[in-house]
Amino acid sequence: NNGADDLTISSDGGFSFATALSNQSPYSITVATPPANQTCTVTNGSGTIAGANVTNVAVACVTLVSLTITPVNPTLAFGTTQQFTASGHYSDGSNQDLTGVASWLSSAPDIATINTTGLVASVAIGQTMITATSAGVSNTVTVSVGGVIRLPQTGQTMSYAPGDDGDIRAGAAWPNSRFT
Repeated sequence: NNGADDLTISSDGGFSFATALSNQSPYSITVATPPANQTCTVTNGSGTIAGANVTNVAVACVTLVSLTITPVNPTLAFGTTQQFTASGHYSDGSNQDLTGVASWLSSAPDIATINTTGLVASVAIGQTMITATSAGVSNTVTVSVGGVIRLPQTGQTMSYAPGDDGDIRAGAAWPNSRFT
């Protein structure tokens, strides 16, 4: 009620503010603190008093039940970036983009980092788990980083992918015996 009254509402039904507003006064109703793990919306929450009580305000709260991360289990080229998104799925069947509000985490930031907007940067060859969390709900995908590594000493190029045994000598024709 325009910041003047706080109400705690514990169930569905009608509500009234303690301070009455005069006719032609503007009003604005918001949810200051939604219930744990819920998102609330207010319908008809603002307007002007028109000679009678306002009776058409509705507050609806929904629970986040799952979260989807896309892309799912991608393979990135070494040295590239990939934008990830987090979609929330709610108890009323609605969906919401949570990419900007989710907390993002890489299990191996030495392989790939992720920033607060869901942008992954691959920094080494290997695998990491990327997790998004919002309102206590999490999901995780696996990110594999593979690519081509240039060997500056020899000018040769070798292609490696996650799971390679790391033996850089395999398949390479070394110009000097000191490399074998």
